[in-house]
Amino acid sequence: MRMMSKLYLNKRALVGVVVLVVALIVWPVAADGGVGDLKLIAKAPKADPFRPIAMTCKSFAPVDSDSGTINDEAGITRIFSDSLSLAVAVDSVKPDAERPDMVRLDFSGQGKFAGAPSFSLKQIPSATRPEFGISVSVFGPTAVTVQHDGKKIPVFVEGVCSLRDDIVKTMRISVGVVAGGACRFGDKTYGVRVIASDCLLGVNNAPEIDDSGMGSSGPGLQDNNPDAADVVMIDTSGAVFKNASVRATLGQLAYVDGKWYCVSVSKDGSKISAKQIAAETGAVSIAHDKWSAVLIGQKHTLSVFGGKAPVFVPADKYVIRRYRESEKNAVLTAAATQRSESSGLSFTVFKGKTASLKIGSPLAVKLKCDPMGSGYEFGISLQDACGLDASVTLPGLPAAPVVKITSPQGKEIHSGTMEYG
Repeated sequence: MRMMSKLYLNKRALVGVVVLVVALIVWPVAADGGVGDLKLIAKAPKADPFRPIAMTCKSFAPVDSDSGTINDEAGITRIFSDSLSLAVAVDSVKPDAERPDMVRLDFSGQGKFAGAPSFSLKQIPSATRPEFGISVSVFGPTAVTVQHDGKKIPVFVEGVCSLRDDIVKTMRISVGVVAGGACRFGDKTYGVRVIASDCLLGVNNAPEIDDSGMGSSGPGLQDNNPDAADVVMIDTSGAVFKNASVRATLGQLAYVDGKWYCVSVSKDGSKISAKQIAAETGAVSIAHDKWSAVLIGQKHTLSVFGGKAPVFVPADKYVIRRYRESEKNAVLTAAATQRSESSGLSFTVFKGKTASLKIGSPLAVKLKCDPMGSGYEFGISLQDACGLDASVTLPGLPAAPVVKITSPQGKEIHSGTMEYG
């Protein structure tokens, strides 16, 4: 079978699974739930492409003969965190299929897929590039029931799978559960939801972000990802949650009715509360449609989300160590790293004033050319508008770049189209 023999024998083929997990325990919401109670709800909202943490596996192994997969050459990988054990199989509906068309998830992590949730891969025509053998398929969104800690909990699942020449290149899987209820903010009660994005099956993880330059520390923060924390969504229209009008990171500040509150959840995830915090208010403005950033201040640390409209933040001196920008299915990430010339974008927000920031796109592209054996290796480096190291994630693969070599006088000496390895 062509599909999986290429998967194992071609060592240059990148077979990745990126699991974007927005996970938390969810009890069914009861109509008689009290203010401050959190209950698991059966249908989680669609995972936000900004937030879920990425866990990456770069290769699949052959499945065991008793794994419960259909195709003898299906591939399997396992993903672990503090409270998540997930086995992923790329399989097919029919045993003689030439390309993957099915994903199976075993939440026990044992790699036994008989009776496990399975999802058909559906191609996206607009993301298919037949001239390069590239196709992109999706599965979900759908809800499944999972056994965890002796309880059956509903989880939300969806994913995107990129293939080249019928070989899996990358897979992004969102696995989510949500807690909902009502919380008191001063003398008013508003509907709330808490969504985790940290691979921990609970809704009580507040991040511990410092000014180390790499971003964060604490449980569940794989790969020093400052986005690995639980998100609080607040509906200021009433006590029953319908739509999020305010969004904040658990343990940080939320701006509600012109005041600042710190929202926290009990250790067992069953209670939610909001404490008012005294802070002066300013705003930041970034001229992009959809972005998020980690702001590390002298008094406050915030994970903020926004568009072109100004976003309220406490007045403080800040530095942005990490920034993400989204356009359709493409995501730009800019961050300060140990090798960066820039330590981050520094700025001050004053009371009643808006700080306009230049960050993210457009990108500056620099060509790198290094000796390699008897030839040369070409590559590129990206920097964002404020000098941070940047990277871009696209659905599938873009067209292969064309390289032209010219003389000092501008005469073309050689040209050629590069290939993806």
